[in-house]
Amino acid sequence: MHVIKISENNVQLVMQSVQFSEEKDYEFLNDLWEYVLFSKNVTRTLPMCKICSGKGTFEYEGLGGIKKVGNGEMYIPITEKEVYVVPDILFHYFYSHNAIPTSTFRNAVLHGHKPDTNQYRKIVREVYDSNGKYGILWKSIRCSYCGEIFEGSISFRISKHKGNVRMFRENFFSKILYGQRYVGVCLKCLHYSRV
Repeated sequence: MHVIKISENNVQLVMQSVQFSEEKDYEFLNDLWEYVLFSKNVTRTLPMCKICSGKGTFEYEGLGGIKKVGNGEMYIPITEKEVYVVPDILFHYFYSHNAIPTSTFRNAVLHGHKPDTNQYRKIVREVYDSNGKYGILWKSIRCSYCGEIFEGSISFRISKHKGNVRMFRENFFSKILYGQRYVGVCLKCLHYSRV
């Protein structure tokens, strides 16, 4: 598997760094959000935006999920043998600053296999947990797909908002009335599971 790891040193491979759009490209943003929801947290540091200098306040919701971006990595297949590994903070750049993706990256996001497909799981399996230290064993929870004791981590918080992705604003009353429910990614089968 050929992995194209994106960092601030080679961000030009996925983002036209000096160009910004007047309007949001919701087709691209909603498809990219699917990869954000499946992203894996790899750090606990407070993320910082290189454009607006915002720090740690990048929370969005859409397509039934709420997630903070800035500490994770997205896995986006380009072909059956090639995968982008992209920091999820780039979602903030594309959404909040209307950064323009390169055509190659945009095509991979729009036309690539999505996280809820078997093809996606087959392609990213070897890179999703390449260091073997990602999963936390939750002995009291079983994966709702494979039935095994859940090993993995929380991926996102469930939201009632099923429409286009948007910035998330915490509603105090909904938090009290509905509580917080979470979905994780099972490391054994790479399916979503309620945790």
